[in-house]
Amino acid sequence: DHSLAVNYDEACISCHSSGNAEDLYDALHEEIDGLKTDLGNALVAEGVMTDNGDGTFSPMSMDVTADQARAIWNYMVVYQDHSYGAHNPAYIRALLTNTLEMLGAK
Repeated sequence: DHSLAVNYDEACISCHSSGNAEDLYDALHEEIDGLKTDLGNALVAEGVMTDNGDGTFSPMSMDVTADQARAIWNYMVVYQDHSYGAHNPAYIRALLTNTLEMLGAK
């Protein structure tokens, strides 16, 4: 009688002793999703990704600069992970923020 579903209050209590852990996770999810969307939009503006119209972005097949390639890679890492930074929020937040700054979009 066990489940793989996360009990946020038990799993997160060692780091987040105050507040509702599920609410903290939801806030993180929204923050990372917003940064990821900002990066996707910046890459669309760079002309190297396309907006799929459903909140996701896809790389276009063309020549890109090294910085654009790095930015596309970083977007795809966060997109494919699907955890919205739950495993290492500080790293994912910094990855997206620094990538936006590298592109001059933040």
